Amino acid sequence: PLFKTMAAPRGNIRFCSIGRYSDKVVVSTYAHFTASISASKYQAVCNKVLGSDRVAEYSRLTITDKEVGTVHYDSDPDCIYLVITSNEYPQRTVFKFLDEVKREFSGQHKLGLSTATENSLSKNVRRWLVGLCSKYDNLEAIDKVRGVQAQVDEVKVVMQDNVQKMLENHEKLEDLDDKANQMVNEASHFKKQSTQLKNRMWWQNCKLWVILIIIVIVVLAIIVGAICGSGICKN
Repeated sequence: PLFKTMAAPRGNIRFCSIGRYSDKVVVSTYAHFTASISASKYQAVCNKVLGSDRVAEYSRLTITDKEVGTVHYDSDPDCIYLVITSNEYPQRTVFKFLDEVKREFSGQHKLGLSTATENSLSKNVRRWLVGLCSKYDNLEAIDKVRGVQAQVDEVKVVMQDNVQKMLENHEKLEDLDDKANQMVNEASHFKKQSTQLKNRMWWQNCKLWVILIIIVIVVLAIIVGAICGSGICKN
């Protein structure tokens, strides 16, 4: 049989189904919200997902259906756990819900799973699934936990960014040190070359003055010699 909860549902969590992985037999179903869609319609969609090739290809998946909402499933070697939610329900939250479903089911019903027939575990599963569906159906309450987790995640991101910036700044400082050392080396090399050039130019000037003085002396000697040769020096 398909069961309905006596609590007033919000329509976020709508339908749950658990199928045995080996033969895809549905061992448990629970309709949490059937205001506009029948439980049989929900189950038909779940059966379609159970029989698809995607189950073997993907261990967990989210599929949007235009009529019933969004189908999410998760699996382990024993079972496939399906839930139908509203289209706006956060994916991260719904898989946390499925994790709790897996944990509860494995802990309480694993021994009877191999011999279970269609829907034979629905009554026992409903005892704990009603409260779990009601808990996750109230998205505002779940959002408080998600909000705190989001803040923690945000702080982690900020800290990681700060560490990354510190590392980048450290690399930039090292680059500046390298550039500063390079500039010092280049300045030293330039100073050395300037000194060498200055000394070379000084020696060239000295040589020019020496050559000029020699030329002047030679010219004077020639002039004196010419004057003395003409007899002027004897007078």
